[in-house]
Amino acid sequence: MKKLLMISMLLMLNACAAFKLVKSQQTTVHGITLTPTSTWNKAGFNQHKKSELWTKDGLGLNELYIIGNINEGESIFKSHNKELPLPTFKKGMLPNELEEFIKTSLKNSHGGTISVTTDNMSPVELGDDIAFRLQLSYFLEHGLKKSVDALLTTKNDKLYVIMYVAPSMHYAQKHQAEINSIFESVVI
Repeated sequence: MKKLLMISMLLMLNACAAFKLVKSQQTTVHGITLTPTSTWNKAGFNQHKKSELWTKDGLGLNELYIIGNINEGESIFKSHNKELPLPTFKKGMLPNELEEFIKTSLKNSHGGTISVTTDNMSPVELGDDIAFRLQLSYFLEHGLKKSVDALLTTKNDKLYVIMYVAPSMHYAQKHQAEINSIFESVVI
């Protein structure tokens, strides 16, 4: 019994060590400079070598993907299914092509089992550049609806994406004011 308790405690400590505190200060991640207004937790693992994954309340409850410096021919997530490849970025993609790229990336990263719907897409100013704000939604297999709020742009033939993913009920709105502030602070 003591051995089981000790193993459980060690596993819990390891789980805590997988996250690092992100302070509420200007931060640069893979070519994207942003300023969170409160602290976040950075996961010790990433979906891609050119990404960071932050959360406020825990993975699955809310996730902020910061993905930058994506070159032509690269995907935004790691591929886990060789039979269902992830789409790759192509320089010169039009806004509707970027929208489909993000939607297909999400769908294929979930094994092709979800259908991603565009709720809204609009251009926004990002300094001297034009970016796109994209709101998406999808249902997981067990019925949970997820909302996606993304800011994406290309600069110097590279793709930059900041994407907030959370359950539509409660968590999508819980940190929306901060997500808006983070998106407004972005500099590429």
